[in-house]
Amino acid sequence: MRAPGTREKLPGDLKIIGTRWVLTRRDDGRPRARLVVQGCQEKLQGIRVDSPTGSQESLQLVLCDAAQRRWTLRQYDANAAYLQSEGLDRTLVLKMPNATPTGVQPGALRVATGAIYGTRDAGRKWYLHFRAEMKRNGVCESILEKGVYHVHVDGKLAALIHTHVDDLLIAYSLDVPQLEAIWKQLEVRLNLTRTDGPEFTYLGRRIVLTWNTIEIDQVRAARNLDVQALSTTLRKQTEQFCTPGEITDYKGMVGQLLWISRHTRADLALATNLTAQRAAAPTVRQYNELVKLSLIHISEPTRQEAISYAVV
Repeated sequence: MRAPGTREKLPGDLKIIGTRWVLTRRDDGRPRARLVVQGCQEKLQGIRVDSPTGSQESLQLVLCDAAQRRWTLRQYDANAAYLQSEGLDRTLVLKMPNATPTGVQPGALRVATGAIYGTRDAGRKWYLHFRAEMKRNGVCESILEKGVYHVHVDGKLAALIHTHVDDLLIAYSLDVPQLEAIWKQLEVRLNLTRTDGPEFTYLGRRIVLTWNTIEIDQVRAARNLDVQALSTTLRKQTEQFCTPGEITDYKGMVGQLLWISRHTRADLALATNLTAQRAAAPTVRQYNELVKLSLIHISEPTRQEAISYAVV
C-alpha cells in the first residue's frame, strides 16, 4: 500500500473501502494480526473472482497414482500468498482502521498496490500469479482439471501437484533428479514452507506413507467432533419434535459428519445422508440416532477406517 499523491487524481465515483484487523493465534500459540479489506463493500461488477482449486476427486487420483508408481509425497504451504500477487487492474482506496501501526493515522487513506486479504479478487490474483510461476518453471496445469499440475521429463510423467488456494501436495518420482531443482526454485519464488512425510496433514486429512501404501484418514476431525447430546429427560421423549435450538445443534453435527463421510468414510455416507434429510424437523428419536452415529462410528476411529492406496 502507498499513500495517495497530493496531486493524484482519483475517479469521482470512487468508493473508499474500509479495513479491519483480524486477530488469531498460530499453532504454537503466538498471536497474529492481519489487516483485512472489507471486500463486501466493493461492487462485483467487472471484477472476476473465480480461483480454481483441485477437486476432492483429483486429490484421490493423485494419491492413487502416486502409490501405483511408488512415488513419494511432499506438502507445501505458501506464506502470505495473497500478498505475493501482481498489481490490481483497478484503483482501490482503503481507509485504515482506528488501531494502526506506528506512523499511520487512524482513518488515513491508502492506495492498494496489489491484492490484499479480503478483496473480492484476492484469490484469483493469487491463482494467476501461482500458475504463471509454475509455468515459468516447466510445471503445466492440467487441461482437464484446473488446480492440478503435472511435470514431464524426457517425455514421461514425473510429478503431479494438487493445489487448494495456498496449499500444495506434490507426488513425484525420486528417480528424476531434475525435479529437486524445480522444487527449490518454487520454494523461493512462491515463499513456500515444506513438509515431508512419512506423516503430515493436508486439507484436514492425515496422510501416512508406508513402504507399500499411502493412507488417508480424518482421525483428528473425528476426535474433535462436537457432539451435543440431549439431557436424560429429553432423550426419552422420542416422538417429540426438536426445538429450534436443538435443530441448530442437529444440523451442526450433520455438517461435521458429512465432511468426514464425503472425504474418507464412505461407509458412513448412507447413514449420514439419511440424517441430513431429516434436518428440517427431526424428532428426538432421530436426534438420538444421530448422536449414536457420531459417538460410536466417528468419535472412536481406528486405523482400519483409513482409505489405503496400495501398490499392486
